[in-house]
Amino acid sequence: MTPEYLKDREVEERKQIMLDVSEGMKSVYWKHLSNKVKSWILVEQKLIDSFDQVTPENQNAFNEAKIRIRLLNNFLKINEMILKDQHTWLDRMVRPINKAFHYVKTFVGNKN
Repeated sequence: MTPEYLKDREVEERKQIMLDVSEGMKSVYWKHLSNKVKSWILVEQKLIDSFDQVTPENQNAFNEAKIRIRLLNNFLKINEMILKDQHTWLDRMVRPINKAFHYVKTFVGNKN
């Protein structure tokens, strides 16, 4: 079992990661980077659109372009993925109250 002070430190570290990522998403650098990646996606999409039909000869190039688009789109979503992972971890740290300790009003033996 992990000591409380280590859990507290990890919670703070994860909150800091979330803050860093959130601030980074607003940065000029990220805007330039995402614009460049979006331009690469457009190039790959134009390549896919240039195929009138997929034949055995161009099937490999078509599939590779589709894979590159998927990977580039995943790259653009990396910040959201990191934030989601941190939120998921933090949500798991909230300990549910044990139901055995809840006071439950019972009607057994009560006479009206």
